[in-house]
Amino acid sequence: MIRPNILPLQHVPNARDLGGYVGFDGRKIKMHRLLRTGKLCQMTKEDETFLINYGLTKIVDLRSPKEIELAPDVVPAGVEHIDNPIHGNQSAETDQKILQLKKTYTKDQYAGFKTMCHQYHSSVSKEYSQKAFNSLLNIFANTKDGAIIFHCSEGKDRTGLATVLILYILGVDMETIRQDYLFSNLIRFYLIRSTEYRKLVKPYRIFNW
Repeated sequence: MIRPNILPLQHVPNARDLGGYVGFDGRKIKMHRLLRTGKLCQMTKEDETFLINYGLTKIVDLRSPKEIELAPDVVPAGVEHIDNPIHGNQSAETDQKILQLKKTYTKDQYAGFKTMCHQYHSSVSKEYSQKAFNSLLNIFANTKDGAIIFHCSEGKDRTGLATVLILYILGVDMETIRQDYLFSNLIRFYLIRSTEYRKLVKPYRIFNW
């Protein structure tokens, strides 16, 4: 099982440093460079201080304009904030398709699954999404120093896909990529629903519990 570097942030969901994973030629990804998280709208002053000291220089928000309007990020002083929505130009036809699927939730036990399949397919097949991922990778490639946070709402789906791309490009093996992707499910389940989460992360010695 992978040992992800979970960041000790109190009000930022699913915060992890991708550093430490082994890529091409056995070289490890640098720490303090690529940070994946959920939304930053409830970030505390303590969280801000931690991230500034951690070297944060940029935040790339993958959420839609509507999501950003409803829950804007807290942006620490001196940090560049970039809106780069994966589904930013979603068409009325796509919105209608998702709405129709959601209406079947009470009747079809697979409706939620179908909705997510539709969203994931759009994320890799639609031109606007492809351009957004390309922009994100360009930001990574052209940032010589400092840490970059890239995030969506829960740090799970859009952020997860972005993480798959960057880890694959850096030569991380597919099993590690798969486990990193699925680790979001463990975080959500144990953090929200069970005190067992603390036992799960205790071996990593990342929280002062």
